[in-house]
Amino acid sequence: MKLIDLYRDIRSELVKINSCDEEAAAEAELILLSKRFSSYTGDTLTRESLFGVKEQCEISEKGVTSARDIIKRRIEGIPLQYILNEAWFYGLNFQVYSSKTHKTFIPRPETEIIVEESLKFIKSCKASKINALDIGTGSGCIPITIIKNSNRKILWDAIDPFLTTIPYENAKNHILEDLIRFSKVELSKYHRNENKKYNLITANLPYVPNNSNIDSVVKHEPLEAIFGGEDGLDHIRETVKLIPKILQRSDSIAIFEIDPSQLTFFNALEEIYSIEIIQDINMLDRIVLLKFKN
Repeated sequence: MKLIDLYRDIRSELVKINSCDEEAAAEAELILLSKRFSSYTGDTLTRESLFGVKEQCEISEKGVTSARDIIKRRIEGIPLQYILNEAWFYGLNFQVYSSKTHKTFIPRPETEIIVEESLKFIKSCKASKINALDIGTGSGCIPITIIKNSNRKILWDAIDPFLTTIPYENAKNHILEDLIRFSKVELSKYHRNENKKYNLITANLPYVPNNSNIDSVVKHEPLEAIFGGEDGLDHIRETVKLIPKILQRSDSIAIFEIDPSQLTFFNALEEIYSIEIIQDINMLDRIVLLKFKN
Protein backbone atom coordinates (compact mmCIF):
# COMPACT_ATOMS: atom_id res chain seq x y z
CA MET A 1 0.00 0.00 0.00
CA LYS A 2 1.22 3.48 -0.84
CA LEU A 3 1.81 5.87 2.06
CA ILE A 4 -0.78 8.39 0.92
CA ASP A 5 -3.42 5.64 0.65
CA LEU A 6 -2.57 4.44 4.15
CA TYR A 7 -2.98 8.02 5.40
CA ARG A 8 -6.46 8.19 3.81
CA ASP A 9 -7.45 4.84 5.35
CA ILE A 10 -6.29 5.90 8.83
CA ARG A 11 -8.05 9.23 8.53
CA SER A 12 -11.36 7.61 7.48
CA GLU A 13 -11.20 5.21 10.45
CA LEU A 14 -10.40 7.95 12.94
CA VAL A 15 -13.36 10.05 11.80
CA LYS A 16 -15.50 7.50 13.64
CA ILE A 17 -14.14 8.53 17.03
CA ASN A 18 -13.20 12.18 16.51
CA SER A 19 -15.66 15.04 16.65
CA CYS A 20 -14.53 16.43 13.29
CA ASP A 21 -12.57 15.51 10.20
CA GLU A 22 -9.80 17.99 11.08
CA GLU A 23 -9.05 16.12 14.32
CA ALA A 24 -9.00 12.80 12.48
CA ALA A 25 -6.59 14.26 9.92
CA ALA A 26 -4.31 15.60 12.65
CA GLU A 27 -4.19 12.23 14.43
CA ALA A 28 -3.53 10.39 11.17
CA GLU A 29 -0.55 12.66 10.57
CA LEU A 30 0.77 12.11 14.11
CA ILE A 31 0.68 8.34 13.59
CA LEU A 32 2.60 8.43 10.33
CA LEU A 33 5.07 11.07 11.51
CA SER A 34 5.80 9.23 14.76
CA LYS A 35 9.10 7.61 15.68
CA ARG A 36 7.24 4.32 16.06
CA PHE A 37 6.25 4.36 12.38
CA SER A 38 9.60 5.60 11.06
CA SER A 39 11.02 2.08 10.69
CA TYR A 40 8.51 1.36 7.94
CA THR A 41 9.45 4.39 5.83
CA GLY A 42 13.21 4.35 6.30
CA ASP A 43 13.32 7.60 8.27
CA THR A 44 11.14 9.96 10.28
CA LEU A 45 8.67 11.70 8.01
CA THR A 46 7.82 15.38 7.98
CA ARG A 47 4.44 16.75 7.02
CA GLU A 48 6.00 18.05 3.80
CA SER A 49 7.41 14.65 2.84
CA LEU A 50 4.18 12.83 3.82
CA PHE A 51 2.25 14.89 1.28
CA GLY A 52 5.21 15.28 -1.09
CA VAL A 53 8.20 13.18 -2.02
CA LYS A 54 7.23 10.20 0.16
CA GLU A 55 3.52 9.97 -0.55
CA GLN A 56 3.98 7.26 -3.20
CA CYS A 57 6.33 5.26 -0.97
CA GLU A 58 5.27 1.62 -0.67
CA ILE A 59 4.54 0.56 2.91
CA SER A 60 5.17 -3.05 3.82
CA GLU A 61 2.40 -5.32 5.03
CA LYS A 62 4.03 -5.21 8.45
CA GLY A 63 3.82 -1.42 8.44
CA VAL A 64 0.16 -1.47 7.41
CA THR A 65 -0.59 -4.00 10.17
CA SER A 66 1.17 -1.81 12.71
CA ALA A 67 -0.86 1.23 11.66
CA ARG A 68 -4.09 -0.74 11.92
CA ASP A 69 -3.12 -1.95 15.39
CA ILE A 70 -2.65 1.68 16.44
CA ILE A 71 -6.07 2.56 15.04
CA LYS A 72 -7.68 -0.37 16.85
CA ARG A 73 -6.28 0.75 20.20
CA ARG A 74 -7.29 4.33 19.49
CA ILE A 75 -10.87 3.25 18.75
CA GLU A 76 -10.82 1.49 22.14
CA GLY A 77 -10.38 4.96 23.63
CA ILE A 78 -6.69 4.86 24.50
CA PRO A 79 -5.05 8.28 24.02
CA LEU A 80 -2.84 8.41 20.95
CA GLN A 81 -0.01 9.87 23.04
CA TYR A 82 0.06 6.67 25.12
CA ILE A 83 -0.10 4.38 22.08
CA LEU A 84 2.83 6.16 20.43
CA ASN A 85 4.58 7.19 23.67
CA GLU A 86 4.91 10.65 22.16
CA ALA A 87 3.34 13.89 23.33
CA TRP A 88 4.13 17.26 21.77
CA PHE A 89 4.44 20.24 24.09
CA TYR A 90 5.74 23.69 23.13
CA GLY A 91 7.27 22.17 19.98
CA LEU A 92 9.13 19.44 21.88
CA ASN A 93 8.53 15.69 21.99
CA PHE A 94 8.03 13.94 25.35
CA GLN A 95 7.58 10.36 26.48
CA VAL A 96 4.47 9.82 28.59
CA TYR A 97 3.94 6.06 28.72
CA SER A 98 5.97 3.12 29.94
CA SER A 99 3.23 0.72 31.03
CA LYS A 100 -0.34 0.74 32.33
CA THR A 101 1.00 1.44 35.81
CA HIS A 102 3.81 3.78 34.73
CA LYS A 103 2.43 6.69 32.76
CA THR A 104 2.15 10.43 33.25
CA PHE A 105 -0.51 13.03 32.68
CA ILE A 106 -0.45 14.05 29.02
CA PRO A 107 0.76 17.67 28.61
CA ARG A 108 -2.00 20.05 27.52
CA PRO A 109 -1.74 23.22 25.37
CA GLU A 110 -3.00 25.42 28.23
CA THR A 111 0.00 24.40 30.34
CA GLU A 112 2.21 26.07 27.75
CA ILE A 113 1.06 29.35 29.31
CA ILE A 114 3.03 28.39 32.43
CA VAL A 115 6.12 28.10 30.23
CA GLU A 116 5.46 31.44 28.53
CA GLU A 117 4.95 33.30 31.82
CA SER A 118 8.00 31.62 33.35
CA LEU A 119 10.15 32.71 30.41
CA LYS A 120 8.93 36.30 30.82
CA PHE A 121 9.89 36.22 34.49
CA ILE A 122 13.28 34.61 33.84
CA LYS A 123 14.12 37.28 31.29
CA SER A 124 13.48 40.02 33.88
CA CYS A 125 14.94 38.22 36.91
CA LYS A 126 18.11 39.92 38.20
CA ALA A 127 19.47 36.90 40.11
CA SER A 128 22.82 35.58 38.83
CA LYS A 129 21.39 32.08 38.95
CA ILE A 130 17.75 31.10 39.22
CA ASN A 131 16.57 28.42 41.60
CA ALA A 132 13.33 26.85 40.36
CA LEU A 133 10.92 24.23 41.67
CA ASP A 134 8.36 22.31 39.62
CA ILE A 135 5.69 20.71 41.82
CA GLY A 136 3.88 17.64 40.46
CA THR A 137 6.28 17.37 37.56
CA GLY A 138 4.75 14.36 35.79
CA SER A 139 6.61 14.02 32.47
CA GLY A 140 9.01 16.83 33.40
CA CYS A 141 7.80 18.84 30.42
CA ILE A 142 7.68 22.21 32.23
CA PRO A 143 11.28 22.46 33.49
CA ILE A 144 12.68 20.78 30.37
CA THR A 145 10.84 23.16 28.05
CA ILE A 146 11.83 26.24 30.05
CA ILE A 147 15.51 25.30 30.04
CA LYS A 148 15.39 24.59 26.30
CA ASN A 149 13.96 28.05 25.65
CA SER A 150 16.15 30.16 27.93
CA ASN A 151 19.83 31.09 27.96
CA ARG A 152 19.83 31.78 31.73
CA LYS A 153 21.37 29.49 34.32
CA ILE A 154 18.44 27.75 35.96
CA LEU A 155 18.84 25.03 38.59
CA TRP A 156 15.67 22.98 38.77
CA ASP A 157 14.24 20.75 41.44
CA ALA A 158 11.23 18.75 40.25
CA ILE A 159 9.09 16.76 42.69
CA ASP A 160 6.19 14.36 42.38
CA PRO A 161 4.90 11.80 44.91
CA PHE A 162 4.05 9.51 41.97
CA LEU A 163 7.31 10.03 40.09
CA THR A 164 8.14 7.43 37.43
CA THR A 165 11.27 6.93 35.32
CA ILE A 166 9.61 8.84 32.48
CA PRO A 167 10.82 12.38 33.36
CA TYR A 168 14.37 11.03 33.77
CA GLU A 169 14.16 9.64 30.23
CA ASN A 170 12.80 12.93 28.90
CA ALA A 171 15.59 14.91 30.56
CA LYS A 172 18.14 12.46 29.14
CA ASN A 173 16.64 12.68 25.65
CA HIS A 174 16.93 16.47 25.77
CA ILE A 175 20.45 16.26 27.28
CA LEU A 176 19.40 18.06 30.46
CA GLU A 177 19.79 15.36 33.09
CA ASP A 178 22.47 17.37 34.93
CA LEU A 179 20.24 20.46 35.26
CA ILE A 180 17.14 18.92 36.84
CA ARG A 181 17.02 17.04 40.14
CA PHE A 182 13.94 14.82 40.30
CA SER A 183 12.60 13.61 43.66
CA LYS A 184 9.75 11.22 44.44
CA VAL A 185 8.30 13.06 47.40
CA GLU A 186 5.36 15.17 48.57
CA LEU A 187 5.91 18.91 48.91
CA SER A 188 5.50 18.99 52.71
CA LYS A 189 8.15 16.30 53.25
CA TYR A 190 10.41 17.84 50.63
CA HIS A 191 10.27 21.22 52.36
CA ARG A 192 11.15 19.75 55.77
CA ASN A 193 14.19 18.01 54.31
CA GLU A 194 15.44 20.78 52.01
CA ASN A 195 14.58 24.11 53.69
CA LYS A 196 15.38 25.80 50.37
CA LYS A 197 13.94 28.92 48.73
CA TYR A 198 13.21 29.53 45.06
CA ASN A 199 12.92 32.38 42.58
CA LEU A 200 10.44 30.47 40.43
CA ILE A 201 7.81 27.90 41.40
CA THR A 202 5.64 26.21 38.79
CA ALA A 203 2.69 24.07 39.82
CA ASN A 204 0.40 22.17 37.48
CA LEU A 205 -1.23 20.19 40.28
CA PRO A 206 -4.33 17.96 40.22
CA TYR A 207 -7.14 20.52 40.33
CA VAL A 208 -10.30 18.89 38.98
CA PRO A 209 -13.07 18.62 41.64
CA ASN A 210 -13.79 14.98 42.51
CA ASN A 211 -17.41 15.04 41.32
CA SER A 212 -16.56 16.43 37.87
CA ASN A 213 -17.31 14.49 34.73
CA ILE A 214 -14.24 13.84 32.59
CA ASP A 215 -13.91 12.64 29.01
CA SER A 216 -13.60 8.90 28.46
CA VAL A 217 -10.12 9.39 26.97
CA VAL A 218 -8.94 11.26 30.08
CA LYS A 219 -9.99 8.28 32.23
CA HIS A 220 -6.99 6.39 30.84
CA GLU A 221 -4.66 8.93 32.48
CA PRO A 222 -3.51 8.67 36.13
CA LEU A 223 -6.47 9.78 38.23
CA GLU A 224 -4.12 11.01 40.96
CA ALA A 225 -2.85 13.58 38.44
CA ILE A 226 -6.38 14.81 37.70
CA PHE A 227 -8.58 15.00 40.81
CA GLY A 228 -7.75 17.38 43.65
CA GLY A 229 -10.42 16.78 46.28
CA GLU A 230 -13.99 17.95 46.75
CA ASP A 231 -13.31 21.41 45.33
CA GLY A 232 -10.11 20.46 43.50
CA LEU A 233 -8.00 22.61 45.83
CA ASP A 234 -6.44 20.04 48.19
CA HIS A 235 -2.95 20.12 46.66
CA ILE A 236 -3.14 23.80 45.74
CA ARG A 237 -4.04 24.79 49.33
CA GLU A 238 -1.09 22.83 50.68
CA THR A 239 1.26 24.48 48.21
CA VAL A 240 -0.03 28.01 48.83
CA LYS A 241 0.36 27.44 52.57
CA LEU A 242 4.05 26.69 52.04
CA ILE A 243 4.75 29.47 49.52
CA PRO A 244 5.96 31.96 52.21
CA LYS A 245 8.51 29.35 53.34
CA ILE A 246 9.80 28.25 49.92
CA LEU A 247 9.55 31.36 47.71
CA GLN A 248 12.10 34.18 47.85
CA ARG A 249 10.58 37.42 49.14
CA SER A 250 11.70 39.42 46.10
CA ASP A 251 12.58 38.77 42.47
CA SER A 252 10.32 35.74 42.56
CA ILE A 253 7.06 34.29 41.27
CA ALA A 254 4.79 31.28 41.77
CA ILE A 255 2.70 30.12 38.81
CA PHE A 256 -0.34 27.84 39.15
CA GLU A 257 -2.67 26.22 36.65
CA ILE A 258 -6.23 26.14 37.99
CA ASP A 259 -9.84 25.33 37.31
CA PRO A 260 -11.75 28.58 36.64
CA SER A 261 -14.02 27.85 39.62
CA GLN A 262 -11.03 28.27 41.95
CA LEU A 263 -10.40 31.93 41.22
CA THR A 264 -12.20 33.03 44.41
CA PHE A 265 -9.66 31.10 46.49
CA PHE A 266 -6.77 32.99 44.91
CA ASN A 267 -8.46 36.39 45.04
CA ALA A 268 -8.70 35.94 48.83
CA LEU A 269 -4.87 36.05 48.94
CA GLU A 270 -4.64 39.62 47.70
CA GLU A 271 -3.51 41.04 51.08
CA ILE A 272 -0.24 39.10 50.74
CA TYR A 273 0.27 38.72 47.01
CA SER A 274 -0.02 40.66 43.82
CA ILE A 275 -2.26 38.42 41.73
CA GLU A 276 -2.47 38.21 37.95
CA ILE A 277 -4.87 35.95 36.08
CA ILE A 278 -4.15 34.65 32.58
CA GLN A 279 -6.92 33.20 30.42
CA ASP A 280 -6.51 30.24 28.09
CA ILE A 281 -7.46 30.09 24.40
CA ASN A 282 -11.10 29.48 25.40
CA MET A 283 -11.11 32.69 27.49
CA LEU A 284 -11.28 30.72 30.74
CA ASP A 285 -9.31 31.79 33.84
CA ARG A 286 -6.53 29.22 33.77
CA ILE A 287 -3.21 30.51 35.11
CA VAL A 288 -2.53 32.40 38.35
CA LEU A 289 0.67 34.38 38.98
CA LEU A 290 1.55 35.14 42.60
CA LYS A 291 4.18 37.67 43.67
CA PHE A 292 4.82 38.97 47.16
CA LYS A 293 3.68 42.54 47.71
CA ASN A 294 6.47 44.92 48.68
